[in-house]
Amino acid sequence: MCGIAGYYVAETGAGAPPVQREIVARMRDVLHHRGPDASGIHVEPQIGLGFQRLSILDLSPAGNQPMASADGQCVIVFNGEIYNFVELRAELEAKGHAFRSQTDTEVILASYLEYGTDCVRRFNGMWAFALWDRRKRTLFCSRDRFGVKPFYYRWDGRTFVFGSEIKALLQHPAVPAAENRARVADYLATGRLDEDHQTLFDGIVQLEPGQSLTVHERKLVVQRHWTPPADVDESWDWERAVERYRELLIDAVKLRLRSDVQQGLLLSGGQDSSAIAGVVSHLTGSGSLSQREALKSGKLVSFSGMLADEGLDESQYAEAVIREHGLDAVRVVPDTDEIVASFERVLWANDEPLTTSNSLMHSLLLSRVHDRGIKVLLSGQGADEVLAGYDRHIVGPLVHDLVLAGRVTDACREFSSLRRRTGLPLHFLALQVARSFAPDRVGEFAKRVFWQKLGQHLTADAWLASANAGTATAAASGGFWAPKFKQSLRNNIQRKTLPKIVHYEDRGSMLHSVEERFPFLDYRLVEFTLSLPH
Repeated sequence: MCGIAGYYVAETGAGAPPVQREIVARMRDVLHHRGPDASGIHVEPQIGLGFQRLSILDLSPAGNQPMASADGQCVIVFNGEIYNFVELRAELEAKGHAFRSQTDTEVILASYLEYGTDCVRRFNGMWAFALWDRRKRTLFCSRDRFGVKPFYYRWDGRTFVFGSEIKALLQHPAVPAAENRARVADYLATGRLDEDHQTLFDGIVQLEPGQSLTVHERKLVVQRHWTPPADVDESWDWERAVERYRELLIDAVKLRLRSDVQQGLLLSGGQDSSAIAGVVSHLTGSGSLSQREALKSGKLVSFSGMLADEGLDESQYAEAVIREHGLDAVRVVPDTDEIVASFERVLWANDEPLTTSNSLMHSLLLSRVHDRGIKVLLSGQGADEVLAGYDRHIVGPLVHDLVLAGRVTDACREFSSLRRRTGLPLHFLALQVARSFAPDRVGEFAKRVFWQKLGQHLTADAWLASANAGTATAAASGGFWAPKFKQSLRNNIQRKTLPKIVHYEDRGSMLHSVEERFPFLDYRLVEFTLSLPH
């Protein structure tokens, strides 16, 4: 887990200065919080790569970056983890590749040399990297399937500037700190952030989840290497599906226990984080993975937020899990003054408005993780997005699909169950169901008419651009007869909910130099779940 930054110039020579080391150093240094253990710079006339390291695998200097391939052909800066690097390394060694370190970074380099840009399809992990191919004079960059690791860039046809955070790009003299007025208007109208490649900064965009790009001379090409599967396998029965899910979840956790430093767990007491605690307990107690291999201190350390308000506090569930698995528990009670004092720093870390107050509590928890000296943290994030953990998946999309399938009785049962459980008014739930049957453009238009009253100070062209962006998003979700339930899950994974969550999870954890890992976002688990009948 690290911070990466740098830039590429398409041409050098007369009128086009080569890459300057001082600029790369400024871009790198502003990311010090992401990796305070080591730093490095690689500069050639066309390319400059900067790196801040948080040491997780192979803590020796052999793991430092920028890292060159064994033949010197390629140089990389990489942020993230390739969890299946052990298996990939064995595969590559069988093909004749030699390794000088015990890092996943070197496995990426060898995979690129062996498989080209398609290498990313073989990775199980979270990543954002920039790889300079000296022979081809090409820069290859990629972002993981779910966008857990960030990658921002600016391209003007001559200079390509990139970094883990927007603040790194702003250190380059060719990158102005100017607002993207259309996106600001869209944010004020809808609250949308991180739903596509656009940002609030003019000219600065991001690789979307599951995308890669190549830059060669004056040409930049963006390609998608992963999309959520749309096909449904009706052959699964309940018992077989449960067993297969269990197998995949156990293996997902097992892979994410690979590290050379102490690990911990964010434990809310909810089903997702509690399940991870149970899997770790199973692995370390079953003989399939020794405690020493999984947990350097021999015991998983859990971190839980405890609230004074009994109506909101869920600590009783966390305490039950702590007792069941004998966890070394750290209990964090929010300090209002400390949270308020942290607001400006958390905002600085995010480079955009905070979409939820959870960002502040999350940062407080991560500060305690850092104080305990733990660098790797397992988290249950992603489960709600993949497993339909939100009421909105039921009240609209699922009821819609059941009605269209002629299963009206089932639809009524789901509706009644939701009403009893949530206590929401009947007219409110009925409105949500009606919205699922209405064209998506209608809901988008109504929302904008309402919020436009608060945006009269914005220019008409900004509002027009905002409305056009919203129309394009709505059109992508299908019409009246299109199934809505699975589409709502895919939208939440790729655009609506998950991108916002992993944004604040990454910035909050890296602000305190901690790496978060998400077993429920193992792509095999996600693909399997989306393939099941609703």
